[in-house]
Amino acid sequence: MRLIKLIRINFANNFFLLLPDGSIYWPINKTLILGDLHLEKSSFLARLGNFLPPYDSFETLYKLSKTLNNLDVNKVIFLGDIFHDKDGMKRINNKLHNYLENLCAKYQVIWIVGNHDGSLKPKNAKICIKYNIDDINFVHKSEKNITNEFSGHYHPKATVKFFKKKISRPCFLVGKSKIILPAYGVFTGGIDSSDEIFKKVLEGDYKGYLTLKEKLIKIDF
Repeated sequence: MRLIKLIRINFANNFFLLLPDGSIYWPINKTLILGDLHLEKSSFLARLGNFLPPYDSFETLYKLSKTLNNLDVNKVIFLGDIFHDKDGMKRINNKLHNYLENLCAKYQVIWIVGNHDGSLKPKNAKICIKYNIDDINFVHKSEKNITNEFSGHYHPKATVKFFKKKISRPCFLVGKSKIILPAYGVFTGGIDSSDEIFKKVLEGDYKGYLTLKEKLIKIDF
């Protein structure tokens, strides 16, 4: 186990950078890739009587803004489940709604619909079910018989021992022809990265990279 600030990977005849915040940067296309923000999850749960601090959307978008400010980005690809439910955009406060609108005006935004999302989106985003560029596929949930694929949906996590303490954090899973990103939202659950489901989805062996605040940890399974 070793700490690394950034992970450079070769995938589908391109190179990408795995970032500690849970996103991926594609330098040649100046593109940021991320998924599963689950904005307004706390307000959704509040309607069910589970009252939690209502700051998850702010913290998630603040994290995104810091990453965008530190990179040369022209395009942002959201891999689905941007909101936690179909009415989430109606509940988000005006300041954050304006931030999303401005983000979509500043960047080319690909807004892939996930299983939680409804059809609402910022007016300048391109909404789609799948997206392909340079023979690389972007979907919310991994599909069979598709290669060179980025997806989210499963919220992979991993637990490691670090200075005699156990740390459980979101992680990237990288297979030969598929990559599953961690959930970007600050208030999301997840599936353990050693679960058998990932061998099926990733169609074989895979590597893991656990996200810390400013660094990544490579995991051997």
